[in-house]
Amino acid sequence: MQCNGHNFFVTNNLYEVLHCLRAISDCRLIWIDQICINQHDLQERSQQVSIMRDIYSQAELVNAWLGVTDSPESARVVDMISTMAAGSWPRTMRIDEPLDDEELQSLGLPPQNSPTYMALSNMLGLAYFSRVWIIQEIAVAKSYRILWGEITIPGHILYHSTPGWLLAHSALKLPDAILAFKNAAMLLFGNHVAKDWYHLAVRFMDYEATDPRDTIYALIGLADQTGYDIVADYSMPVLEVYRDFAVKMISVTKKLDILQYSTVQDLDAEKVPLWVPDFQKVAKEPIYFSRTQNASEDTKAIVATSYGHDTLSLRGVSVDNVAVIVMPETLIQELWESAKQRFRQVDPSLPDRMLLDLQGWGPTIWILNVFKMVDEHKPVISCQNDGDLITWLLNSVTACSVPTSMLTDFWEYLALAIARFMLMPNKNNEIKLLIKLLRLLAQASPPPLEWESILEEQHKQALRAVLVEIYDNEDEIDSALELIKLLRIRPHRNDNSFNDSVKEDRMFFITEDGYLGIGPKSKRPGDHVCVLYGGHTPFVLRPVRGAGDEEYLFLGESFVNGLMNGEALEDEGAVDKWFHLR
Repeated sequence: MQCNGHNFFVTNNLYEVLHCLRAISDCRLIWIDQICINQHDLQERSQQVSIMRDIYSQAELVNAWLGVTDSPESARVVDMISTMAAGSWPRTMRIDEPLDDEELQSLGLPPQNSPTYMALSNMLGLAYFSRVWIIQEIAVAKSYRILWGEITIPGHILYHSTPGWLLAHSALKLPDAILAFKNAAMLLFGNHVAKDWYHLAVRFMDYEATDPRDTIYALIGLADQTGYDIVADYSMPVLEVYRDFAVKMISVTKKLDILQYSTVQDLDAEKVPLWVPDFQKVAKEPIYFSRTQNASEDTKAIVATSYGHDTLSLRGVSVDNVAVIVMPETLIQELWESAKQRFRQVDPSLPDRMLLDLQGWGPTIWILNVFKMVDEHKPVISCQNDGDLITWLLNSVTACSVPTSMLTDFWEYLALAIARFMLMPNKNNEIKLLIKLLRLLAQASPPPLEWESILEEQHKQALRAVLVEIYDNEDEIDSALELIKLLRIRPHRNDNSFNDSVKEDRMFFITEDGYLGIGPKSKRPGDHVCVLYGGHTPFVLRPVRGAGDEEYLFLGESFVNGLMNGEALEDEGAVDKWFHLR
């Protein structure tokens, strides 16, 4: 293209949108960042960030270009979006409770198997809806519209259609669809989100940025800058941008919430400082648990700023050292794909969960290893934990206080696990552990006898034959058989609160004094458990060899049964100290 009489090279995508927007018989004033900002001048880019909000908020109209489309379903998508925007829904909608075709027809919408829903999912999955800079552009715009080839969708129509997206049940079942719908919805509701830095950074951290510094800088125009005064500087290394942001976050909020995104899963693959959150790394996701619990109660973070740029100095309470661990099963993708191919040549119907168990990689194997470890250390654990072994186990592997409903769901989980393992060769040790676990569960919680039994009459003889190989005497065989007869599963329900909550991707550990919990995969025996002021969770640290007793490598947050509600701070013998984190 020509710009001020000179050749100016643009991307194909930009050329397409210029061709779409040009007015044949009139002049049109358009601001385009790729043209109006010298992308190769770091200083100019840094200066422009501070006025981006003014540019988009004062524009008469913001155009959102999705790209070209040649799909015949595209026009139908626009009609469906308009119908959704005008609709009033007959009942609360849920992804797992789709409207039937008759209800959809009454709303003027296509049936569930219509390809139009898939086209909607494809549209919302376009790169535009997951770009971090777009959040501000849409949030502050007076008016905006979506341009999709020759199709135009007014912004307010797309905005008001979002509740209707839940009706696209057939599309929502696809693996990538949920993320596409979520990203688009969050983008459209961007002007309603909280303006504090923490919520903005966390909410939009998985949005795409060509320059990783933009995961912070693209939010400057939306955030409340009080106390932060963050200024874009593209000459700074990415790690320093994230580091300075984290320090400001802790200093302003007096909380350590940002450190939940700094979990170190593989220490060998990391570079110090380890405590700096990487806003573009999915592997640093936090442990999901009820944040109403607070290991440091209502204390405020105490930060020392004079120890060095790459060292985060925090004050807290020393608790205990890690004694034993149970490694999570790390699935190597190449081996997993090879195993699936090999087994499915024999039986194409084998589900993934059974294949994982066959290979010894499944979450059930991890839970059994955890149970075995807890059972072996029961005397020391009982000194620090109230309740029974089942409660200790479930609290730890799910990172929550287990409600009665989860105990019921754990019955179903064990029923399905035993049914699977009974069909596999060379799994006697696992079956014996499952039955032992089942026996303890029966003592802690009654079985749900109203559900369907997994054991039919014709299976009892085959089951006894399996139990004969496991137990030495008839009494044990009969006892195990009677226990298995109690096993039930629910008809027509796929969700299971225990299965959905178990954290098998974390490291289980027991401390020297009997605390048990889960934490980062990088944890090892000898690592330190502490509670830092201002932190919701206990943290795991590794003493630095040859350094002072206050020098640690930061490994990440942990869930520790018995330390989640301020117990460490209430201990009269607690040791208050500085922790200098690398």
